Amino acid sequence: MVFPVIGGDGKPTGYEIENSLRFNGSGDNAYLSDTFGSSTNVRKRTISFWVKRSKINDSSGHSLIRYDASGAGGELLFQGAGSGVGSNDQLFISNRNATSGSSDYGVRTNRLFRDVSAWYHIHIMYDTTESTASNRIKIFVNGVQETDLAQTDYPSQNYDSTAFLGGTSSAHTIGLGAPTGSANYFEGYMANYAFVDGSVLAATYFGETNDNGVWIPKNPLNETITWGNNGFFLEFQQTGTSANSSGKGADTSGEDNHWDDNAMTAEDITTDTPTNNFCTLNPLADANLAGATFSEGNCKVDVGKSGVESGVISTFLLSSGKWYWESKMIDRQTHSTFMIGVVASQVTGTGVISNYAGNKFYYSNNGDIHDTGASGDNGTDYGNTYDEGDIVGVALDLDNNKIYFSKNGTFQASGNPAGNSNGVAITAPASTNLGGYIAGFGGFQTYSHVIEINFGNPPFSISSGNADASGYGNFEYAVPSGFFSCCTKNLAQYG
Repeated sequence: MVFPVIGGDGKPTGYEIENSLRFNGSGDNAYLSDTFGSSTNVRKRTISFWVKRSKINDSSGHSLIRYDASGAGGELLFQGAGSGVGSNDQLFISNRNATSGSSDYGVRTNRLFRDVSAWYHIHIMYDTTESTASNRIKIFVNGVQETDLAQTDYPSQNYDSTAFLGGTSSAHTIGLGAPTGSANYFEGYMANYAFVDGSVLAATYFGETNDNGVWIPKNPLNETITWGNNGFFLEFQQTGTSANSSGKGADTSGEDNHWDDNAMTAEDITTDTPTNNFCTLNPLADANLAGATFSEGNCKVDVGKSGVESGVISTFLLSSGKWYWESKMIDRQTHSTFMIGVVASQVTGTGVISNYAGNKFYYSNNGDIHDTGASGDNGTDYGNTYDEGDIVGVALDLDNNKIYFSKNGTFQASGNPAGNSNGVAITAPASTNLGGYIAGFGGFQTYSHVIEINFGNPPFSISSGNADASGYGNFEYAVPSGFFSCCTKNLAQYG
């Protein structure tokens, strides 16, 4: 079982990123697009953004920005080894010559970007006027320059990049590998996407190191920046569908270089950000995942798997405090059951996810609570069954060692989380195999079950809207008093 480092800093700062844009990539064919006019300077530019990945080790690669113009092409992407270059998940910047079709340059990291729970700050300084080749493209990750590089084919001095990163009359996409194709879709989250046309700026314009030694965002709009003709700053503050100041791709730099929205939904504007990182599902964990399909920024999963039981877990290990999340059943096979609950023991990749010591699950087909003791599988009468369209709430109380489940807003078995009554007893976190609990979900073999998970960052439409007492999260039903959404701001204060 793998627990990636939780990205995002819980310490309050003077600047908070409010929103990100969730890309569902190949699932929705979702991306942003724009066609730029005349560039301010084709030899100098800066690109800077924050990214949280949800799919890794994909041989096709995941595009972060791409252009195509009259046979030329260039791209910044998380590399896919299926192209015959490098390893999956390296960061790669390259440009293709319009005349020869060959590569004019390519710079690639040795570093692999495989932490699906962390936000990375990617910063590119591009200046072909530099006399030293290695100064023409510089890559920074979380404020530190990448010097361990797998490929160092730099552009020639004074190379005119007529299209790449804001060039003249070239079609650009964010999240899609070819403006006229359907390859290299990005899956994950992006925030504070900035491009400066004609100037080379240091990473410190966009981030800084706090007192804890953590690289955190700065607001570039408070800096003196000449954005240039094609410059833009995307804060993802709006939910509109047009390429204007009300759209998801609205440019807030003042240059009005707005991006077109392609297949994005209102729910893709999220509050999972570098300054408040939300829990998601964890595709890296060993919990019978070979047949599970993750989507919607790891907030949706189809656990269907032939021949074995299947289960998935989340990214946050909770060891104290009171926590709340919701799950919406999208598709449940009538011949089998689905289970929602928590995991406290190592899941080895075989057997039902509920059949491990300390794990506690609410079953869909009979409403029972299931766990495993020395005598084997134990089912206890608990509540109502649940099915497609139902929303199951989980209130996990690690101060009093209880768990509560609700169906469509009603806590089962007369449970009252706020009043600490009629909860299902669980093992104290310190006495569990993991030293705490992780959200868990599972289904039985040969059946496909699809569920969407809302840790406060919903992938599905919310008709009411309920935040926790800290003002974080967006839930269909009221969060019980004293319980909080699973995000780093709350973990820093209540975990």
